[in-house]
Amino acid sequence: EEIASVVERVGISVPFLRPKELAADDTPMLPVIQHAVRSFVESNNRKPDYILLIQPTSPFVRTSQIEEALTLLENSEADAVTTVVEVPHNLHPYNARVLEDGCVRFFMEEEHYRYTTRQSKPKLYAFGNLYAFTYSTLMDQGSFFGERCLAYLIDPISAFDINDPTDLLIAECIAKGGLHVSADS
Repeated sequence: EEIASVVERVGISVPFLRPKELAADDTPMLPVIQHAVRSFVESNNRKPDYILLIQPTSPFVRTSQIEEALTLLENSEADAVTTVVEVPHNLHPYNARVLEDGCVRFFMEEEHYRYTTRQSKPKLYAFGNLYAFTYSTLMDQGSFFGERCLAYLIDPISAFDINDPTDLLIAECIAKGGLHVSADS
């Protein structure tokens, strides 16, 4: 209610309030989005064909990426589309370490020694920043992915995620033009 009053003071309408049980810091995203969609359906007396979820901590999503993700979903038999970004070499799980008694060991020792070069490691992908899915996927399957989720590859800057003060400083630098990665990177 406090957040709603601040928003209304600046002239933005608040179509509904999230119930307290869905407003904790550790509340999973799925029931929050399901509640929002139910509220939309009740207010508008119609079901959306598609729902788009963009993580609020990802400020560099481009309009073209939103349009392309939705077009990909609309022109397929998939339940969903999600953006992905290639995991960089230094963050690949085969490079992860664990500390045991103050000593460093590879977390996936066998795989690390089997794939000794960057080029020999299988490409892995992490979540980018947005999901597009059908109404049925969300409400009937209780999922953002469904049974068939297509990948939409995006660049690392578009996928940048703010989770701590250091990330915020980097995002400010990106926003000011201090860092740049082409869409093909």
